[in-house]
Amino acid sequence: QVFNYDWGVSGGGPILPTPTPTFTPTATFTPTPSGPQYVLISEVFYDTPGTDSDEEWIELYNPTAASVDLSNYKLGDEETAAGGEGMYRFPAGASIGAGQRITVALKATGFFALYGFNPTYEVIDTDPSVPNMSVYSAWSTGTISLANTGDEVLLLNGADVAVDVVTYEAGIYSGVTAHPGVVTGHSIERSPANQDTNNCSVDFVDRFPPTPGS
Repeated sequence: QVFNYDWGVSGGGPILPTPTPTFTPTATFTPTPSGPQYVLISEVFYDTPGTDSDEEWIELYNPTAASVDLSNYKLGDEETAAGGEGMYRFPAGASIGAGQRITVALKATGFFALYGFNPTYEVIDTDPSVPNMSVYSAWSTGTISLANTGDEVLLLNGADVAVDVVTYEAGIYSGVTAHPGVVTGHSIERSPANQDTNNCSVDFVDRFPPTPGS
């Protein structure tokens, strides 16, 4: 091997080439989100201590790291389009923040009588300070009424696709196993909050007292 050198002007010795530094990039780790990346039905109070049509409510939870626009989402107990039960649309501008829980009550007055604070939304207009859900007639024209002997609760997205479905007692929905149910005054609550196996007997626990919004 032959080396060619450039000699300095003074002839004092070879001028060796300066090596070019090599840059080694540092690997960037992007964590994979764990758990459901969609809004979940997190608690259902269907067999209340008083009048069900005044006191029933449904809670939603956002397990994701970003806010979700609910303007085109719907919530109800009608599992089939053109059925006779209820499906209601969230008002324009509705959203649920990352890690947030919101409650949808049949009546704000009945909810307030139980807990001393208002729900996030109500189905039937009883309090002008609480935003109203509106009937989603493209799906059904009935009213939400959660049967104590069993029912289905659906959350639909803007394309009317079921984002989450909860069933209990005699409620039936393909691919979803129903929770066995609870006694009067108890709710069913998702636990852990970000678990969704479509088996409500596993995903939900008997909660007493119910804990709307927390």
